[in-house]
Amino acid sequence: MQNAASGVKVAEEKYSMGKFRGTWNASVAVPAFNAYAFLPTAPPMKPRVKDVETVSETHEIPVETGEVMDSPPSDADIFVNIKDRFNNYRGYISKDGSCFNNIGNCIGYINMESNEAGSAQEEYLGCLSQMGNECIVEDSVDEVAGKLDMGIATISDHHGRTVAELSNNGVCTGHCGTFLGEFEGMTYKDMKVITLYLVLIDPGMLNEVEG
Repeated sequence: MQNAASGVKVAEEKYSMGKFRGTWNASVAVPAFNAYAFLPTAPPMKPRVKDVETVSETHEIPVETGEVMDSPPSDADIFVNIKDRFNNYRGYISKDGSCFNNIGNCIGYINMESNEAGSAQEEYLGCLSQMGNECIVEDSVDEVAGKLDMGIATISDHHGRTVAELSNNGVCTGHCGTFLGEFEGMTYKDMKVITLYLVLIDPGMLNEVEG
C-alpha cells in the first residue's frame, strides 16, 4: 500500500509521450465505462475494458477501508487539496501528480506534462488532448470519456451532457448546479489536470444523485 509517509514512485518515472503506453502496465480486469458511483472515500480506478458498459459485467468497485483523515498529511507536497460535496477532506493531488484519497491511499497518477492518467498499479487509464478551447479525454480503449470546454470551464461526459462546471477558485458544481466539491489551490491553468482527475481517477465526485 502506498501513502505519503512511505513515499510514492515519482510520477515522472512513468511519464510517456502522446499515446505511447510502453511505461504503463497492461490492464487486467476492470471497471465500467463512466460508472459514476459516489463513495465517501474514493476507490482506486481500473482501466476500462472495451465493450463493457456496466460494473456488474466486470467487478464491483472496492470500498476503501481505513481511518479517514480530515486533512492531508503534514509532509504532503500538495498541488491541490480536495474537498467533497459535504465540504469534508476527500484527498489531494501532489505536485508530482500522485493522487491520494482521504485514508492516505494512492488511487492513481496524473502526468501533468503529457496529460495522461494511470492507476495506482501503473495501468494506463487514458489521456487528454487539446484542440483550441476544447480538450477531449479518451479512456484506456481510446474512446471519448469526456470533454473540457476551457472557454466556459465545463466538463461533459461521453454523451456530451454537462456534468461539471469549475469556478476560478476551484469550486465544482454539477449539471443541476449542485455543489460537488472544491479543489483548493486550483487556478485556470490547472483545469486539464482537474478534468483528468474527475473523469478518470475519481469519477464518483461527479454523481449528483448519490451521497
